[in-house]
Order: sequence, then C-alpha cells, then structure tokens
Amino acid sequence: RRAALFGPGPDAFDALGRVQLALGEGHAAVESFGRGLELAPEDAGLRYGLGLALQAAGDASGAREAFHAALASGQSLSESERAALQKALADLEPERTPSDP
Repeated sequence: RRAALFGPGPDAFDALGRVQLALGEGHAAVESFGRGLELAPEDAGLRYGLGLALQAAGDASGAREAFHAALASGQSLSESERAALQKALADLEPERTPSDP
C-alpha cells in the first residue's frame, strides 16, 4: 500500500541494486543505491551496496568513501556486516611489496 501511495521505499532500491550487481550492471546499481539513500541517508546497508556498486563500476575512491560512510553511519552493524565492510575496504588498498614504506 505504501508503494502505491508514495512509490518504492529504500528496501526496494536496495533489492534492485543487489540484483543489478549480480547481473554485472554496476552503473545501474549505483543509481539504485543512490535513490535508496535519498530516502534513507543513514542506511549502512545501502551505503555498503553503493560501495560495492561503485567498485564494480570502477570507482575505487567512491567505493572507499561509501564503505567508510557505512562504518561511520552510527547504525548498529552485526559483527559479520562490520567484517564484510572492513574486508571490502582492505580489498581496495593497493598491494604493497616488502620494499614499500
């Protein structure tokens, strides 16, 4: 009923973005997660999804920013969610060789 009156909510955009990611449509997923965040700006799950979408679209800097925002959102994250975000951030770090400072 809410969708009929007000349009889709943030959960619908989250679901759409995840399907688009699974289909390899990173740019479309960025749009979907962004629309969800317009409705729920502090949603850590949407920010995490946005980070994954940005990473898939080739925007490592934007992905890093979205992952940091998800961690800093103030929402309580489960241990597994926090670990997934930290892994995603670590995956974006450039590989270092033993000679790197």
